[in-house]
Amino acid sequence: MKRKGLLQFNILAKAKVAVVLLVAEILMLFSGLTACGDTAEEVPELMEPTSLAESYRTVTKRVVGRVKYHKATVVPTEHPVFSEKPLPILQINVGVGDYVEEGQVLVTGGTSDNNDQISELQNSIASLQRLRAKQENVSNETINILGYEKLIEEYLQDADGINEKNKNVLIEEENKRYELADIDNQISEQRALLSKLQNEVSECTLTAPCSGRVCFVKDVTKSNMASPYENIITIIDENDLYIECEDITLENYQYNDYKSKWAYINGKQVNLVEKKYTTDEVAYATSVKKNPRMGFEVPGEKLTMGVDVILCFLEEKNTPKIVVGNDSINYGTDEDYIYVKNENGAKEKRIVELGVTDGLYTEVKSGLKEGERVFYENTALVPEKYEVEVASIGDYSEEQSTKTVNFAYPYYDIYVAEVDGTYRKLRDIGDASEGDALFSIESSVGKGEIDEISDDIDDLDAARKEAIKAYEDGKNGINEALTYADPDYGTDTDAIRENMYLSERMDCQSNILDYEEDYSSKDYTANRGYLSSVLQKMRKGTTVMDGRSDYTQYSTGPGRIEFVAFNEDSVIEKNSFIMAEGIRKEEENTRLFAVMGSLSAIPPVSATVGRTVTLKQGSKTTTGTCIGKNGISDRYMLFTRNGKPCVTYSAPFKKNAEFQFYVEMDSKIEPKDLTKCEMTFNGVDVRDAVVISSSALRSEQSQLNDEFKYYVWKLEGDQIVKEYVDVYHPQAATSTKLILNGVEPGDKVLK
Repeated sequence: MKRKGLLQFNILAKAKVAVVLLVAEILMLFSGLTACGDTAEEVPELMEPTSLAESYRTVTKRVVGRVKYHKATVVPTEHPVFSEKPLPILQINVGVGDYVEEGQVLVTGGTSDNNDQISELQNSIASLQRLRAKQENVSNETINILGYEKLIEEYLQDADGINEKNKNVLIEEENKRYELADIDNQISEQRALLSKLQNEVSECTLTAPCSGRVCFVKDVTKSNMASPYENIITIIDENDLYIECEDITLENYQYNDYKSKWAYINGKQVNLVEKKYTTDEVAYATSVKKNPRMGFEVPGEKLTMGVDVILCFLEEKNTPKIVVGNDSINYGTDEDYIYVKNENGAKEKRIVELGVTDGLYTEVKSGLKEGERVFYENTALVPEKYEVEVASIGDYSEEQSTKTVNFAYPYYDIYVAEVDGTYRKLRDIGDASEGDALFSIESSVGKGEIDEISDDIDDLDAARKEAIKAYEDGKNGINEALTYADPDYGTDTDAIRENMYLSERMDCQSNILDYEEDYSSKDYTANRGYLSSVLQKMRKGTTVMDGRSDYTQYSTGPGRIEFVAFNEDSVIEKNSFIMAEGIRKEEENTRLFAVMGSLSAIPPVSATVGRTVTLKQGSKTTTGTCIGKNGISDRYMLFTRNGKPCVTYSAPFKKNAEFQFYVEMDSKIEPKDLTKCEMTFNGVDVRDAVVISSSALRSEQSQLNDEFKYYVWKLEGDQIVKEYVDVYHPQAATSTKLILNGVEPGDKVLK
């Protein structure tokens, strides 16, 4: 690669170098007369004085090219619990940190209206089924009676009578078929409506799609309404881990065709494989413009949940190549060349063929061999006193802290109005104890509506009394008929018709009475119970004593109220959301909720699920683990469920802070432990990477574009060499630095 137009600049730069080296000589000589310290080493004795020695760097192999770096985090696969339609939430049965089993009911939604209609239909269908059974049995007994009467006509050899009885049997059988078909039709229609309502309720009853731990629950403190495809709960599979990159989404991923994609995990370099999505999933996510963050897998490697990983992407193969620093290259008019120290120690010009570059180092395709020493321009002062540090594999972290820590209230009691009425405020926002009155509602149900149901119940009672009396009278009549029957009815036609088969016919009549009574008794009990429950609901909130309605809601505490939807005397409608009370189990006292402060030394981030946290109070420390964190509205989850691609999201908590998270402490926490405390955790947590002390990292500002370049002084035998490096977040105030390229474990660097 030829570069023109820089010759004049190189000449000026060399003139500056000469001046700098002269100044360096004076400063270093002066420093040598005054410096002291037991831990420092003298610069190795060189063949030439330090200030006048030319700078040479050994030719080595190194990964070169424009490597793109992205920080990512090892996360568990999440399984959302959501509704495809808008859903008013009535009950959430779990909290963040709970373990759930597949199929467990987690969320109940909808409104009480559907349940009321279902109860009404179920009662009506049961009543129709009882009526059907009664009608069929009564008709069968009636046909039996007609059969005995036909036998009498046959005994009397009355052809007209026989024909009449046959005709009556046919009429009764036809009436039975018609009545039963009509009842069956009513049952079928009501069952269809019941099935529809039950399906709607079923859609509002959400279960766990898999077993795992809950890491997110929707914040319902201000509203119980969940939008379509909004996560109400997410469950993590702690055994199914992958790497998620916050900076890249499926839509803007640019590295499909890159030849090299890797990361350093467990102290070794491993290749990355993009997380696979089906064609239908990708097409759906693209169509709705909701793309998930890019995920990566490392087959065969063990991942640790919550740790960070630096992803590396290179267009070319990441095979180490022979390179030289760009500060060694001279760009002539028709050729590129460098200066090599030959066997005699002289500076020899060498024409080279150059390849790819990363801006600091460039591949040398020909003209140079590994191990040769090449001249490089150096304007930095070579250290005179130093300590030697051996670069090693270690951990890199950036600590974050917050002082806003409190007990978590992971469970919710959700309150909606059961009746239309007027709101009475009994408690404001804040903490609540078990048994505290929260609010009352005075019902606006009219007296006429209540009286109508009461009258219906009275009518049922009256009808039941009449039915009992009719049953008793019927039984008595049968007994009397049997008592006064003439067993010797002779040959008189009327006597024969009255007394022949009388006992058998009376048994049929008695059975008919029993069927009627059984139906009347069961139908009365069911209908009266149903109407009584309706009346009880209607009356709820209509009785007021001591300024408090009999519809008063009490806290199951210890709880916390953060929002109340209505003011005193507000008129509210049935099913309106009133409030949600956060509840905690006082006997546990291990789950905490933390919010990042705004005065962090570095930009705040949230703790990641699986990451260790430390609660500090003076000299006392307690450890725990992050078990859940705030939702991110533009972080999408793409998956297929029941053969259908879905994209869901987790809405942020409504607590006016972006970085919030839940923690499960390793031991119980007392209220006094949360006074004047702070929680610390690693906002960045990279394991098993190349690290050096921050004092070994140096920087210089480019004269061309004012950008900073970072380098180390590396000790190679008896030579001190300037080596440019790629470093993660170089300006972070940390005691160690994470080196991405340019230093290998075992290299000796000066600090």
